[in-house]
Amino acid sequence: MYETKTKEQTNYDIAKFVNNHMFIIKNMKEVNAVFEAWAVGSRRYPNDIALKDDYSKMRITYKDAYEKITIAAAALQSIGLKKFSHVAFFSENNAKWMLLDQAVMMCGAVDSVRSSSAPLDELKYIYEHS
Repeated sequence: MYETKTKEQTNYDIAKFVNNHMFIIKNMKEVNAVFEAWAVGSRRYPNDIALKDDYSKMRITYKDAYEKITIAAAALQSIGLKKFSHVAFFSENNAKWMLLDQAVMMCGAVDSVRSSSAPLDELKYIYEHS
């Protein structure tokens, strides 16, 4: 059964994730953009868990995350996503969201992400202005 986290627990998990990745980025001179950390992580820590999603019980290694991100980026480009494009997507905070977010960045596009449980007027505004 999925255990609901408090806002504080979720914020802590996000901060921990960002801190771990920022440590990797700060210590790698070959990284010029956040999404590039996945390639480096996949070479240096291929079997380490990069993403842990308690909701779906997914555990994704750096190697698998990088592979999924590059496949998603190629798929997005194949349907016409270009550099500087704007993308809106509505999703819950989970590993799939992170992978898609990084794939959009890998394409050179910009995304606006919002929880699908947000009010309809807010989602409509984001959709129309992204």
